[in-house]
Amino acid sequence: MRNTKAFKEAVADTLAELAHRGVTVRPGTVADTIERNIRASGTRRCCR
Repeated sequence: MRNTKAFKEAVADTLAELAHRGVTVRPGTVADTIERNIRASGTRRCCR
């Protein structure tokens, strides 16, 4: 999942937005959070 273009763009966009707001976060932390949210969303969809 992390090797897809869309995922990398989501991480980059999130980091840029956070930097614009003055928040500094490790890229790995952002990637972990996005991946966790995607997996949770997929799990919820499959269960319904």
